[in-house]
Amino acid sequence: MLSRILVPLDGSPLAESVLPQVVELANLRKAEIVLVRVALAHALPGGNPADAQFLAVDAAQKYLAKIEAGLAAQGITVQSVVRYGHAAEEILDHTGTNGIDLIAMSTHGRSGF
Repeated sequence: MLSRILVPLDGSPLAESVLPQVVELANLRKAEIVLVRVALAHALPGGNPADAQFLAVDAAQKYLAKIEAGLAAQGITVQSVVRYGHAAEEILDHTGTNGIDLIAMSTHGRSGF
């Protein structure tokens, strides 16, 4: 059964390009969409690492809130989650501990060979 679809987002239009297909699938299967953004801050020398982490998480929450509101306005059941750490590890950890049935994401934006 497909009931929870995780969509990792990094703030780019390319990452968001998968959303129309996910919305269609969620509507067909009456599934919940779980938006995930992984934040990781690098403090500048002399900077406060805790402040950098707070700002990164805050920006991620604001970004996801906008996407979530747009999906909710379409009648989609959606939740947003901000994780802190390295993207691949955090996405897999969230998937494994939260009953995610499918991860839907676009390809990376690199070009060339």
